[in-house]
Amino acid sequence: MATLGQELKRRREEKGISIQQIAAKTLIGIRFLQAIETDDYGTLPGGVFNRAFVRKFAAMVGMDEAAALQLYEEQVNLQGLDTAPVYEMGVENWDPPQTTGNGLLISLGVLILLSVGAWFAYNYLYTAKAPSTEVTPEREPSSPTNSAPIAGLEVTPSPSPSPTPMAEEKPPEGLQLRIETVSASCWMRIVRDAEPAEESTQLPGSTIEFTAREKMVVSLGNLPSLRVTINGRTLNPAKVLKSPRNVVLSNLILTRENYLNYVD
Repeated sequence: MATLGQELKRRREEKGISIQQIAAKTLIGIRFLQAIETDDYGTLPGGVFNRAFVRKFAAMVGMDEAAALQLYEEQVNLQGLDTAPVYEMGVENWDPPQTTGNGLLISLGVLILLSVGAWFAYNYLYTAKAPSTEVTPEREPSSPTNSAPIAGLEVTPSPSPSPTPMAEEKPPEGLQLRIETVSASCWMRIVRDAEPAEESTQLPGSTIEFTAREKMVVSLGNLPSLRVTINGRTLNPAKVLKSPRNVVLSNLILTRENYLNYVD
């Protein structure tokens, strides 16, 4: 029985399609396509990337995607390969929590209680600190002839008003991820809070933004080709990739508390 790689290669050659043509259409590197045709799955980045590559390859050569994935799983199990994503610094798996209608109602109730409490607190503080309405009669301005100091009387200058302290910068509310594709097309997968994963391939010159309340899980197929900012701060590839040779960022968890660890 033919392996997945042999079957994909046979169908590709029957259709007269080159590896370069498939790479241009799917935006998958030629090295990865050749690895699939030779059943060398250890060369692939792993995890969701492997399955996405197999699915797109199969679609290009007219093979059923589900059958291709099933054959891929069988071969991986027989070869005893671990195709989990290659973890980088600050990378881990995270399953989005399941939400229920009851949880949403409870959250809404807590929000209402907090809003009412804040309203009462504001009114109390405003009343306690309200300025006095007593009118103080204006003093007549001193004439220029009376402004000179009296002999023998020490005059103490009025103290200068102290500068008003600047308000401290408040931490950002939520996360804003901005991805600009600069030099090459890039496949990406973003999970926001408990929302379903969003997968797309962005072409050079395109920009896409994502927002989340608490957490994001970010996977990028070619990080060096991107310009990424988080809450306006530039993501530093050296802080999320193990070495300059790595280009794939898998399952990087970003929260409002930790994102500063990965930006300039």
